[in-house]
Amino acid sequence: DVSAHAICDGVKKHEKSPNSIIFRDLPMDRNDEVALRREVAAMKAWGFSGEAAYALGWLPRSEVNILVLRQASSPAGRHEMTALHALTSLSRLGDCEWIPDAIAWLPKMTYPESVVELAILLAANGRFEGWPYAKAQAAQSESLRRGIRWTLAFSYFSEMRDPRGNPIDLSSELAPAMNTLPEAERRALRDILAGVEKSVKAR
Repeated sequence: DVSAHAICDGVKKHEKSPNSIIFRDLPMDRNDEVALRREVAAMKAWGFSGEAAYALGWLPRSEVNILVLRQASSPAGRHEMTALHALTSLSRLGDCEWIPDAIAWLPKMTYPESVVELAILLAANGRFEGWPYAKAQAAQSESLRRGIRWTLAFSYFSEMRDPRGNPIDLSSELAPAMNTLPEAERRALRDILAGVEKSVKAR
């Protein structure tokens, strides 16, 4: 029986791997900084700007790369997947200015997966702002099909406190979702929460 904590560790290790599946789609060398920056800056609707932004996060930090990623992650932009990957890369590179842009993107995200991923990214950096958006997505039955991502999200938030300093009670916070979800998704959510709770108690 694999604990939720073990699953989360596995996901984190996968995300830290420079051999991520996302690189398989890149039409250029993932170490070619000039080509990657050009692709990110182009911000094509059907291009590879998101993948290129993600790839820049695995290269040595440079001011020009940081500048390109900041421009790509600007809330004034329209390409949320590119912005999400750019924000992830800025976080990985130790940039200090990405968090306000990430928070500004939360209400703009249109894809459920993007909302959850951005909430996870913020929570991994000790920020609570993504929780209301993640909680709202948990009430959508189709969102719960990505159970491992929810396990990761809930694991982060279970260790946090709300702005008033109170620990987050996942069961209470998600009770409204329990009342509206179909039975199969309700059962999936209960299983995820039980796994996270068991993992927290075992630490």
